[in-house]
Amino acid sequence: MAEIFNWVIKNQVRISYKPEVKSIKFSGYEQRTSTGLNNSLPAYRVTIMPKADEVETVLDFFHLHRGADWFNWSPARQGMGRFVCDRWDVDDKTHNVSITATFKKVLA
Repeated sequence: MAEIFNWVIKNQVRISYKPEVKSIKFSGYEQRTSTGLNNSLPAYRVTIMPKADEVETVLDFFHLHRGADWFNWSPARQGMGRFVCDRWDVDDKTHNVSITATFKKVLA
């Protein structure tokens, strides 16, 4: 069973969509088509501000999943879904640490 990401997310979440599209250009014309049925899954840019004793646990969670293995997470006002995190940045300030990560929705 997959793990659940259950640390507190800062209130502001940026949601972005980048539809996957194939295009062919020829003689000044371009033809575009979407790739597959679910070609525009959301990506959430989130900020986590863990307590001092939780920082390593959060980072270990990301390292454990290696950007490839999915985990469960429930965005605000939505149900539980499967996500991968292939990028995270750590801002290590004197008295607190913030981790900014991108959670990409996946289907399997």
